[in-house]
Amino acid sequence: MWKAFATAALLTLASWSASAANFVAGVHYEVIADQPTATPEIREFFSFYCPHCYHFEPVLQKALGEVASGTPMVKNHVDFMSFAPASTQAAMTRAYVAAAKLGKGHEATNALFNAIHQERKRPANADDVRAIVLSTGVDPKQFDDTLFSEEVNKTVDDMSFQQSFWSNKELKPSNPMLSMMMQKQSQERQPVLAGVPMLIINGKYRINLAALDSTKIDQELPEIINFLLKNP
Repeated sequence: MWKAFATAALLTLASWSASAANFVAGVHYEVIADQPTATPEIREFFSFYCPHCYHFEPVLQKALGEVASGTPMVKNHVDFMSFAPASTQAAMTRAYVAAAKLGKGHEATNALFNAIHQERKRPANADDVRAIVLSTGVDPKQFDDTLFSEEVNKTVDDMSFQQSFWSNKELKPSNPMLSMMMQKQSQERQPVLAGVPMLIINGKYRINLAALDSTKIDQELPEIINFLLKNP
């Protein structure tokens, strides 16, 4: 009920075509923190099991080509998909991080997405995940040595922390009109991270992807990312 209402409200408020000149807080993005991260950062929360994330991946990669050079991009895999084993989701997180440390993050991302959404071969366990990642050309010994390394453990722990933090942080809409509508329609507490894909810019802004014009997403997504990267 809430998701349907929230989406409808956002689409109503965002009925005009967005541009860098008229991106509006509470419509196209939410302010979710008082202070930004110390350095610019784009963080995507996603799941390899999520079909929306699968279709969003090429759109995001294209947008990143138009983002300020050198801006760190963090892909934060989540493990809260109800229709997949938590242990396999955790294995995917760790395997992706290990592959990324070995310079094969993009290849591993494509391989895992394609295995699930194109080949319809969902990995049943960590061994299946390993096999998919190794199919990209990752050296087996290097992968195994990296999988539980201190560096990978630290990154996996940070992803878990970020997921927990934003899943438990209450969303307070930045637009007064939408805020009043939400209060009338739902008394439920709404977290910042309620689904994927989700983009957070500089730890301060969450992009409302549903408010962007789907017919102009290739134009509007890099515009709003660059707009928010420059916002104080």
